[in-house]
Amino acid sequence: RLQNTSKGLKATFKIARGPDGERALALAEDGVLDGMSIEVEFDDSAGDGWRPWGRDESVNEVFQGALAMVALTGAPAF
Repeated sequence: RLQNTSKGLKATFKIARGPDGERALALAEDGVLDGMSIEVEFDDSAGDGWRPWGRDESVNEVFQGALAMVALTGAPAF
């Protein structure tokens, strides 16, 4: 489930039953896969884009785009 809130996008995920879901939960609990990363597609003609966030220019704020993918990862990048 995705919700657009005043603090940003809030997401709730369901993990599938079975060996793959159990493995994902175990890796998250053990801190191996302890982050989430997303892929966003931008359409310049629609005004999509991002900008540096606050004083930390290593962090970007997406102000418009299409969420394409979400992944459980040990090295979140975006």
